[in-house]
This record gives sequence, C-alpha cells and structure tokens, in this order.
Amino acid sequence: MRMKQTYIIALFCLVITVFFSEGMLNAQVDPYPNIEIPVMKGAYKVKCFFDRPKQTKSLNYYVKVGYPAEEVFRFYDSRFKDNGWTTYNDKMKGQWECFVDGTMESTPQVRQFLTSWVSPEFREEAFLALKYVKVGDEWSDELHVICQIQPLTDRTMLEEFLKQLDESGHLSSFMELIDSYRMANGEVDVDKAIKENPDNDHLKEYKKIVHGHP
Repeated sequence: MRMKQTYIIALFCLVITVFFSEGMLNAQVDPYPNIEIPVMKGAYKVKCFFDRPKQTKSLNYYVKVGYPAEEVFRFYDSRFKDNGWTTYNDKMKGQWECFVDGTMESTPQVRQFLTSWVSPEFREEAFLALKYVKVGDEWSDELHVICQIQPLTDRTMLEEFLKQLDESGHLSSFMELIDSYRMANGEVDVDKAIKENPDNDHLKEYKKIVHGHP
C-alpha cells in the first residue's frame, strides 16, 4: 500500500501543477483561449491559473458535496464528452485512493480521485483531480476540485522509473528527497536538488523524464 500511495502522489505531482502566485496569474496569457473549463454550481474560492511556458491552464475551486462526489465527475464527464473529448485510459486513474499526504502541512489523511479526457485532435488532456481532507476524526464535505488543460504526454517513462525505484528499495527515500525541495508554489526545484546532491543519479534521471532534457 505504501508503494501505491507514494506512486500516485509522484504521478500526480508530475501531471498537474496548480499552485501559482497572483503575480504569475496576472502576468500570463491563456494558452487555450478556445477551451473553456466548466465550473460546478455552488463553487467558491474560484481561481484560474495560466502557465504559458508549460502550456497549462488550471481551474481551482471548492464546493460542498458529499463523498464520493459522483455528481462532480458526471458534470465534467458530460461536458467534455459533449465536446468530443474521450476518456483517457490510464491505470493511475478512475478510482478513489486514500492516503496520508506527506506533502501537506500536518500530513493529513486524504481521499483523492484522478481522471482525464483527451481532446478530439489528441493534442490536449483535461485532467481532473477531486480531493477530500480529513479534519480531526471527521471527513470534511468540502471538495477541492482541480481541472487542468495540458499537452497530452506519455507517462510510460515515469511509471517505469518509479517501478525501478520501488524494486530497488529507493522509492520512499527518493520521494522524501523530492518533497524536501518543494517550493511554496507546490513545484519541486529539481535544479537546486541536483546542485546540492550532485552524485544522485536518480534526480538527474527524474529531471530528464519530467523536463525532457538533462
């Protein structure tokens, strides 16, 4: 179970980046002006983030809805399919996972659901993440909704990389190292990690997979 939880978090951190500053929000241009990300009725704390260099457009909000939030999934599934998008088959997605999120302050218990759709031209992916956090002994009915439009990428290399780390017994220590370089905006400063750990070949390989270059 530990491997699966760490594996899901690692993939999640790669395929979706949503925490940007207001300054970055105001400075960026929508990379997908013709693609509208729908918002559930009753949403609050609604924010839209653009990162043109990474070609991502993210919608981030909260809504009060009980677990397992089936109406939220149906809402997005219907909207995207009505526009010709198809479900992206990915073994990391399509079911709720429960784990302790070590990347968050006080390491709360989290329920998380991940799924995505591919555009008719197979150029973009619409990634949806639904997240509940346990408050004390009770699960909150406040659902965190993140929907992001991003270029369609092949995650086979990352999955194989994580599998090899797990089989060699290095996955947990690698993820702990990665998390120690997580910045305030939620991203990992891989360059700093490599600079301060020059002999760590796993970091170099991770950068090559994530950024496409050494």
